[in-house]
Amino acid sequence: NYCYLRCRNNKNTAVSAKAELFYSKGSLVNWPQNWTPIPVDVKGTTLNDIPSIPPGGIGVVERPFIWNKPVSIETNNHYCLIGRLQTGDSPNPKPDVRSPITMSQIIQTNLMFAQRNIAILPAEGPDGYYSLLLESPAGIEGTGKYHMFFYTKNMKGFDVEITCSMRDSKGNKIGIKRTPIQSDDDIYCGQCYLEPGFSAVASVYIYYNGRPAPSTGYTNFMLEYAGDQTELSFARECGVLNTERSVRLMTKAGIQDAAFLVKLGGYIGMFS
Repeated sequence: NYCYLRCRNNKNTAVSAKAELFYSKGSLVNWPQNWTPIPVDVKGTTLNDIPSIPPGGIGVVERPFIWNKPVSIETNNHYCLIGRLQTGDSPNPKPDVRSPITMSQIIQTNLMFAQRNIAILPAEGPDGYYSLLLESPAGIEGTGKYHMFFYTKNMKGFDVEITCSMRDSKGNKIGIKRTPIQSDDDIYCGQCYLEPGFSAVASVYIYYNGRPAPSTGYTNFMLEYAGDQTELSFARECGVLNTERSVRLMTKAGIQDAAFLVKLGGYIGMFS
């Protein structure tokens, strides 16, 4: 697999950059602890060069990244790609994430990182399916509380069911029973407690109910971290607190034991 990475220079002066590309097993959250670097074809390194990019211009890596995709039974051979840029002014090292809020900051506000996390659903039914990892790596601090939501677009008349290979750290079942999709909206899938070191495989089943796959339809399985009052100022400082969105989701789900929610990741299912 030959992979390329492009970027835009938003500065008023020309800039050169280095780029790194990682892969990770299909996961609801692409924790940096699970990133594996992809080598550049002839350089004997994982760092690629992007020559001088004019202001407002697009730059591309000089050489392709070469990815020999490994085999992974537990996530249906699906992988995610993560790109990292660095310049002389912005070293942007691979982050050492210890807080879910810091992870949220990477995916929401850091323009020097990018990720692609998509599974393909069959255009012809009768059903679609994908699996992914649900994890909380060792060393992650915080409340341990997470909430799951399933958003759909143009999927009315389909059904969704989510199962998990393990119960959460408190013995609670993870997922939702087969549920009709009635509108373009978030379906609340419940709370889970994930202690550091937790790892399980979640499976998402889409039932077509005899309907054709919509060309503009898609699903998005999302994980939200539930922070407490002591983390509120840190979430604001990191720029990840969307109060309106947090209140809307907490109200919809009837969540009363959290000060706020922040998005940690999402897994999109699109039709082939």
